[in-house]
Amino acid sequence: MEDLRNLVGSDRRKFHDWCVEHIPAYGGYTEKETRREADKMLRVHIADKLGGYRRDFMKIAEKLTNDGRLEELSPVDRVAAKMEKVEDRIRFADYGYAGFFDPVRVDEHHLDKLYDFDAEILQQVMETEEFVTKAKKAAGEASELSKALEALTEKVEGLDAEFTKREEILLQP
Repeated sequence: MEDLRNLVGSDRRKFHDWCVEHIPAYGGYTEKETRREADKMLRVHIADKLGGYRRDFMKIAEKLTNDGRLEELSPVDRVAAKMEKVEDRIRFADYGYAGFFDPVRVDEHHLDKLYDFDAEILQQVMETEEFVTKAKKAAGEASELSKALEALTEKVEGLDAEFTKREEILLQP
């Protein structure tokens, strides 16, 4: 038998192939891990995108502060907090891992459904940019800003509600 340390050190692909050949179910395990990692990378990308929109949105608070319109800061902060909450939910969502003794099994089909769901969430997050842009443009007028913040709040709350459906995918038989 070959020394596995040599395989790992010299050629990771060779080691992987050896494991697939000699360890039962190893290939399926690594395939699942690849799916989980792809979904995690997608969710991090989505969260980063939403975080960028949130940081861009916070320029409104800076403008309001500079203009001495401090009474209008509270609604802006509330919207930013909601955006951050959704950003964190997406970033730290369950990634479909099921341990050996867990009662709920997550198979490849479910992992693919999670990835597809997260890809749809990306589209919804990208639509958020338009609402942020409208809010920034409306920052000069209090009544317009209020309407823009209301629309952005609805968008973010809808995104939050939609993301809640992700857990249902994990719990499907």
